[in-house]
Amino acid sequence: MSHNERLASISHAHQVMSARMRVGLSPITQDQFEMFGHIDTEDVVKQIKEFLSMNSISQRQFGEHVLGLSQV
Repeated sequence: MSHNERLASISHAHQVMSARMRVGLSPITQDQFEMFGHIDTEDVVKQIKEFLSMNSISQRQFGEHVLGLSQV
């Protein structure tokens, strides 16, 4: 994936995440599950870390607000 493609992908992810954070997440459908059955988790982690870094979002905030985790 080229640098420009990666930036476009991150920009798209930002738009999707922003929209979903406003309305909440809904469970995926069986069709969506089958369409995205194989996910390169290392690439997903890399993209998320880049997104968080570019937008000055801490991993703690991401964990709390997106993943529903808390540090107790």
